[in-house]
Amino acid sequence: MVSFKSATMALICVVAPSVFAADSTRARRLSYPLIAGYEPQNLVTDHNALDLDVAAMEKQLKKGAWSEAHHIYKDGAYSKMYADFIFAEPLQKAVPADTKVEGKAEGGGTAKGRTIYAASANDTSLEVQYNVHDVQDSYVDCQVGALWRTHEANLSGCFKQGNGTIKIDGVGKFNYTYDIHRDNRAGRTLAILSKTAEQDMLKCAGCPDATFEKFYQYYGQPDYGHQWVTAAFDGTATSLKNGNVDFTKASNISRIEGVQKGVVNLNIWMAVIRKMNDAVYACETNSSKLKTMDWDEAVAFYTGSKEGSDGKGQGALLHQLADERCMNFNTCGADGNEVTGTSKVNHEIFQQLKLGQRNLLAGNCAEVRANKELIESRMLIPMIQGTLRYAHIQSNPATASEKT
Repeated sequence: MVSFKSATMALICVVAPSVFAADSTRARRLSYPLIAGYEPQNLVTDHNALDLDVAAMEKQLKKGAWSEAHHIYKDGAYSKMYADFIFAEPLQKAVPADTKVEGKAEGGGTAKGRTIYAASANDTSLEVQYNVHDVQDSYVDCQVGALWRTHEANLSGCFKQGNGTIKIDGVGKFNYTYDIHRDNRAGRTLAILSKTAEQDMLKCAGCPDATFEKFYQYYGQPDYGHQWVTAAFDGTATSLKNGNVDFTKASNISRIEGVQKGVVNLNIWMAVIRKMNDAVYACETNSSKLKTMDWDEAVAFYTGSKEGSDGKGQGALLHQLADERCMNFNTCGADGNEVTGTSKVNHEIFQQLKLGQRNLLAGNCAEVRANKELIESRMLIPMIQGTLRYAHIQSNPATASEKT
C-alpha cells in the first residue's frame, strides 16, 4: 500500500522534475458527445474544453510569451464564457438567475445566453453566460478571455461590440456598453481550480474531502497548486509548509516544466477529485441537482476535448499523462503488458467512472464512494511512474536533462 507521504512526494517530484534536477441546452437529451468512450448524462462540453486553456498556455510558453501565458492561466480562455454588460439606464425590475438574454452578434445573427446571477431592480450591470452547444467542436460561439492578448479570440458569436441592445426575457430591452475584448471573460480558469480549493474542498458542505485534507495538511496552504504555478511563472520560491521549490535560479525550461506539470498534476488533479466528492455528497444527501452532473464534470476535467470521443486523441490533461507513462513502464493495454495504446490505468479508471455513473443513477451512494476511492488510487500511479522515471534519468549524468 502506498503511504500518503510517498504519494505526495511522487506528486512533488513529477510536477517539475527539472527543478529538482537542475444554447446551454436545457432540455434533456437521449445522449451527449462521448468523452473517451464515456457517455455523459449532462451537457459538459464547456467543462471538457478546459484542456484548450492548457494547450493555449503551453503554446505561448513555447514562444517565450510569458505574460500572455500567465494571463491565460489566470484569466482563462475557453471555458464558461460570459459577457459583462454595463447599462445606460438601471434595470426596471429584478432579473432572476438563468434568464434568457439575446442580442445582435458581432459576426451577424443573434448572440444568446443566460444570466449567471440574479440582478436586482436598479442594478446597472449584468453577467450573461453564452449558450453552450452539444457538439464539442462548436460548443460555444464566443471565445475571448485572455485570447485577445494573443489575437486568437473568436468574436463572431459574441454580443456586438461597443453600444448595443439586448433583450432580457420577461424584463425588456436595454441599451448596453461593453468592450468585446475585455468584457468577454472566462468564468472557469486553470488558476481558479486551486484558488477556490479552501471553500470548495475544505469548508463546504460534505467537506473536507479526505484526500484534499491530507494534501492541505502536508502543504499547509489550500491553494498550494496555485502557489506552485505562480512561483514558476514569476521565477520565485514557494513558502509552503512542505514540498517547497525555488524557481529563482531555474532556467526557462525548468520554469515551463513547473508551470505545465503544476497546472495538470496539482490543480486539475485535485479538481477531478473535488467533482467526484461533490457527486458522492449530492447522492448521500438526496440533492435536487442532476444526479450525475458533478461526476460527468469530473470525467471532463480528467480527459479534455482533445482526447476525442474514443480517447485516442493527443490530449493535454490526466488521461494523456497516464497514456504517456504507460509507454515508459510497459503498462499499456487492458492487461497492462503492452508498450503502446491506452494505459491500464485509464482502462481501470474509465471502468470505475462508468460504474460510478450507474451507481449514482441507482442511488447506490456507498458504491459510488468506493468507485471514487478506487479512481483516486489509480490516479496516483502515473505520478509515481513519473517520479521513478525522472529519478532514473537524473541518476545518470549521460541522460540527465531538464526535460526528457
